[in-house]
Amino acid sequence: VVQRGRHPSLSCRSLVAFGALVSACTSLCGNFGLDPGRLAAEWEAFAMGKRTMDIEALGEFSAKLSKLKRSVPTSRPQFQTKGGFPLAVTKDTLHQVDARKRPREGDGAAFGTPAAAASRSGAAAQASSPLTTGPSAHYVERKEPGRVESALNAELGIRADVDVIEVDVSEWKAAQGIGRHMWERLEDKALALDRRTHALGLEICASAGIDEPVNVLRPSVEEITAVGRIICDSEGKINPQSVFLETTRASSAGVRIKLELADVPDFVIFRGQVIVVRGTNSRGNAISVREVFTAAPRPPPSPATDGARVLVASGPYTTDDSLTYEPMRDLLAAASRHTAHAILLLGPFVDDAHPSVRDGLLPGYTYEQFFRSKVLGMLHEWLAAQRKNGRTPPTIILAPSPSDMHAHPTFPQGPLDTRGSRSLADPSLISVRNPATFSIG
Repeated sequence: VVQRGRHPSLSCRSLVAFGALVSACTSLCGNFGLDPGRLAAEWEAFAMGKRTMDIEALGEFSAKLSKLKRSVPTSRPQFQTKGGFPLAVTKDTLHQVDARKRPREGDGAAFGTPAAAASRSGAAAQASSPLTTGPSAHYVERKEPGRVESALNAELGIRADVDVIEVDVSEWKAAQGIGRHMWERLEDKALALDRRTHALGLEICASAGIDEPVNVLRPSVEEITAVGRIICDSEGKINPQSVFLETTRASSAGVRIKLELADVPDFVIFRGQVIVVRGTNSRGNAISVREVFTAAPRPPPSPATDGARVLVASGPYTTDDSLTYEPMRDLLAAASRHTAHAILLLGPFVDDAHPSVRDGLLPGYTYEQFFRSKVLGMLHEWLAAQRKNGRTPPTIILAPSPSDMHAHPTFPQGPLDTRGSRSLADPSLISVRNPATFSIG
């Protein structure tokens, strides 16, 4: 459950004490039917980062688990774990609830297999299953398949020496303490926002050829540079009399200072916008702005040396009458023909609007298992085939959609688990959250 020296709330003075804690945690898992991950989550909710883990605290924790188990109603055991705890509410469990609301045909029972699903059982249903039946002739016989409708910067050419295109998503790695989905601390989110604001402000300064920002807390009759985000000191629409600049920690300790914009002839700003201003701060509590800089346009790409071919596609990757994912297979074939350096695949991958998915006609699969078997299985096989043929496989980036049945139904969404059916990860297959910011090149 825990590893010595790695759990933030673990304080053991000896191996004996540590072994007692491990034994106690193991007993809790067995008594309440919890896996180590669920036990760790329950402990974090109980401790709230303010308690250390010791035998006394685990005794109180056990009492809380017992009370929680007794409070769970027993009329619906299908929505509980083996230990009696309620399952997390996901689209899978919500679909189960919806299925149990539909009565069987006849008057004998209130709950059971939906009539639509029951009528499709047997050999005939298996033969016509969308899991094995290919797409309709309308898709197979479509005109000009694979035709390129448009290409961005096609005149630039492609780098000939490309081996691997790097995708930088380091800003959102949970290992750095930033961006762990649904577990973000307020200070972590504020720090990430501040870092991004300061970095963008420095880029704007460099693009405009002006000095870097200084501390606005120091009064100055000379013209200074300040960077930050636009905020408003009142509700309603923003107006020139209520504009404040929330500075960055690195430049001015994050203070907020009023912006006097009467001398700026023309500007367009909005709440949360990152800007750089030039002006005087004679009193130390307001900047009389002379210029406003709002963007740092990137230089145009240079021919031949900067080109990289990126293929972008959006789901669903199936037709309405099939779940064999032939459109995705055709997409990967096109990526091979065009030698894509990176492939961005946007959800949905298991679309909640697909008739078979909507009716629960996925025998033997949960939505997560179906995604791992059909989608990730195909992507892992294609990447392996690329390496077997002596090619450097492109980086494939997956981004979930709110319409994905296997993904978390809230927005924003966390990244998807990209491990294949054997729980093995591929370095060329990554996932980002929705929404996300990353760079390719």
